[in-house]
Parts: sequence; C-alpha cells; structure tokens
Amino acid sequence: MSRHASSHSVVPASSSLQRRALLVCPSVLYFSGTAAARAGWLQQTDPFSRIFREALEAPDFQSADEAWSKAISLKPGNAAAWSNRGTKRLQAGRWREAREDLQKALALEASQSVEHEPSSMVLNNLGNAEGALGDWTEARQHFLTAAQDPDPGLSAMYQLNYSLGAFQEGDAQAAVQGARGILRRDPFFLDARAALTAFLWGKGERDEAEGEWEALQQSGDGFGSSMYNKQDAVERVRPRWPPRATAALKAFLSLSNSASAEDYNGQQVQYTF
Repeated sequence: MSRHASSHSVVPASSSLQRRALLVCPSVLYFSGTAAARAGWLQQTDPFSRIFREALEAPDFQSADEAWSKAISLKPGNAAAWSNRGTKRLQAGRWREAREDLQKALALEASQSVEHEPSSMVLNNLGNAEGALGDWTEARQHFLTAAQDPDPGLSAMYQLNYSLGAFQEGDAQAAVQGARGILRRDPFFLDARAALTAFLWGKGERDEAEGEWEALQQSGDGFGSSMYNKQDAVERVRPRWPPRATAALKAFLSLSNSASAEDYNGQQVQYTF
C-alpha cells in the first residue's frame, strides 16, 4: 500500500436504507439470438413463456421475484431465468441471494455450451454482488473478464467497474492506470474522467486531480460541467460507485483530506486520504 493509502472508520448512518443501486446493472432482459427470434419466443403461449413475460412486466420487485422463481421452478436449467432473478435481487440490495443466482446462471451457461463465452452482463452483475458483500478481489476478477466483451462501450463500462473496485481495495495505482486507459480510447467517457479525478485526489496527487476535473468541465462543449458540477456530482455518482471513490470525490470538491460515504450496509464510513 502506498504512502497515500487511506484509513477509514464507521460512523452512525443517517438512514437505514441500503445502497440499492450498484456500479452498473444492465437491462434485465437476457436472451441470445436475433431480435426476431426473441420476439417470436415472447409470443409463445406455453406456461414458461407466459411466466417469463409476467416477470419482465412485473410492476415491483416482489412480483418480479415471485415470477422469476416460478419460471425457475418450471425450467431450472434456464440460465436466463436465474440471471434475471439475480439481477432483480441485486437491484433490491439482496446481495447474497443475487450472488447465488448469478453464479448458478454462469454455471448453467458453461454446462450448455462446449465453446462457452461467459455472459459479460452476468459477470459484471456477479462482480457487483461480490463487491457489495465485501469480496472485492473476486469482484475485480469478474469485472476484468467481463471487460473482454467485444462491444467497446460495454467493455469500457466494465473496465471502469474494475478500476472502482481496485480503488475500493486501496489499489489507487491500478485504479488510476485503468481509468487513464479507458480515457485514451474514449476521452469523452465522463464518468471515467470523474472517477480519475477521485482516484488522483485519493492518491494524494492534488494538482493532477484538479487538471482532470478541469478537463471534465470542458468536455463536450459544456456537457461535462452540466452533468458533473460541484453541487450535483456526488449525488450523481453515489448510487453507482463504491463508497471509497464517492468519498474521494466528495473530499476533492470540499478541498479536504477526508469525507464520508454510505456503505452497502447503509452505514456512513469516514475515509481519510
């Protein structure tokens, strides 16, 4: 750990609500095949297809969870049903159950394809669940694997999740390197620029952090400054970033060497950088 490593302590939470959103949760719908094939599948009237549609259209978490559970009971070997239930549980803050469902989805995917390529969405969401449970080492590995997705946008998103996980673990150097790599490929990835600002501040590189913030403010002909201004930036990232990066951005904006952020258990954690 570098000389800029942070310390932290838990202080009483201002709210009992859990952090409901994580780094990034892509769409719940998870099918392979063409759009036409998916549309045809959803028009089928067998019991499994009906309950799948019911789950997708459920108005709230409880209804969706019950519907996905019914779908799983009808076809326990369907990876999509496990993945979708796990994603909904992830969004509801039921981390342990989400992890179990997503692990099951990956195992089913692997067993059903000889030349299996793990779903990047499932890997990413599994990483989110693991991070929320405090297992950032496993989370980072799953984010790294997810980042092999051939889609440049998805790959960059998962790479940023890897960097956020690295910073949460105290590996600020890996976090900075990862964010800079993303920005070399896509200089207009605003969330990565904001994250790099936080990483550099947390690493003790104050002038570099100021430079990245200035670049963020000027990005996109003013779009960066409207999306990430001093008043709203922390609230914008708080539901999606782990607490240490959130606290580092908060500390940067207040020109402080410490700040607090809400952990996944609802407790406020104080970090010193």
